[in-house]
Amino acid sequence: ELEGQKTEQTSRSSSILRERSSWEQSSIASIVDGKRNGCISNFMKGATAENVAPRRKPLRMKKNQELIKLSLNAESWRFVAYLFFWSMVILAITLTKTIAVGRLKAGPEVEGDQCGPFNQDTPGKGLGFDFETESHLMQTFGFANICANWDYTPSREIVAMFYPLFEYSLLIYLVLDFLTIALSYKRGELSKWFWNFVKICFPIEIVLCS
Repeated sequence: ELEGQKTEQTSRSSSILRERSSWEQSSIASIVDGKRNGCISNFMKGATAENVAPRRKPLRMKKNQELIKLSLNAESWRFVAYLFFWSMVILAITLTKTIAVGRLKAGPEVEGDQCGPFNQDTPGKGLGFDFETESHLMQTFGFANICANWDYTPSREIVAMFYPLFEYSLLIYLVLDFLTIALSYKRGELSKWFWNFVKICFPIEIVLCS
């Protein structure tokens, strides 16, 4: 009798476990289907119980037609932005050292002209000055920085045309990085407070970068 009772209890436990497993699988499947159906509209709301970020396929597809897949790496765009930035710096330094320094030292083309960079009291209005020791930054703050290399013509104008390459690359990186974080949150890899923090910082980053 004891062995029969144990066998009966074991069979009941097994059936209960099978029912629970079946119920859990059906519940997970229903959650995944629900998230998949509303993944576009709920994109910015984040996921709560799904471990994957579903993708929708076009409703109208020809037979045997394959989807075009495009992979984008956000960090590669940050590298591109850095590359453009330091290229801009090198360009500015080259132009300043080879052209601007000599022009500033020689003074204005029209003698006594006080316009543009030749408007300082030291060494005197309308006179040439040394870029390393008498630039506007040196006169105002007592020290110079890397930005002094695009303060004067022609470096200023040429660098202004080059700068959008860096700016737009950085903007593309910020957008892709935001989308990467959003997908990571939907996969359940990030906490809610961090996702909310990112949503607050993202528009601020775009404004400051622009």
